[in-house]
Amino acid sequence: MHIGAQIVAREGWRHLLKGVVYHFLKNDTKTDRVLLVQFGYSNSNKAPAAYLISAPRIAFEDAAAGRVIVLAERQSSLPPWLFELSGQDLTQLNSKRSHAAKTHKDRIAQRLNFIQDAVANLDEIFSSAEPESAINAYARKCTPRQNESRFRLWLLTIICFGRNEW
Repeated sequence: MHIGAQIVAREGWRHLLKGVVYHFLKNDTKTDRVLLVQFGYSNSNKAPAAYLISAPRIAFEDAAAGRVIVLAERQSSLPPWLFELSGQDLTQLNSKRSHAAKTHKDRIAQRLNFIQDAVANLDEIFSSAEPESAINAYARKCTPRQNESRFRLWLLTIICFGRNEW
């Protein structure tokens, strides 16, 4: 399985819910765990969110071998909150916002700049005892300091969707 592969637990499995798409991050033999991410929305303000999930490596591999966990039939090229933009040329979105103070391209460039150190150190982050805390530490190191939840969302989105900046 490759990073970002979208998987489902057909009838649910442990804490993976039936009908929910998860994205594969890493099968780590050193920590003996598999890391996944679920993209969704926060309960408080309905903003996009990313939730890290870990599972015991051997149990996960057994579930995948037994087809309890399978690749999702449809592999989306965009995160759920951008689904309605599928098939569009995202580079053209700025032309529809002629009076915007900041272009989408500028906003994306700024976010990529913030997460670049974390992207360069993914193995270290994913192998840490607390991957979410490791990601949050990178958010706190930014100048200006970044919101940890949004930083985590940006980082996990870019790596799960083929490092496509759009």
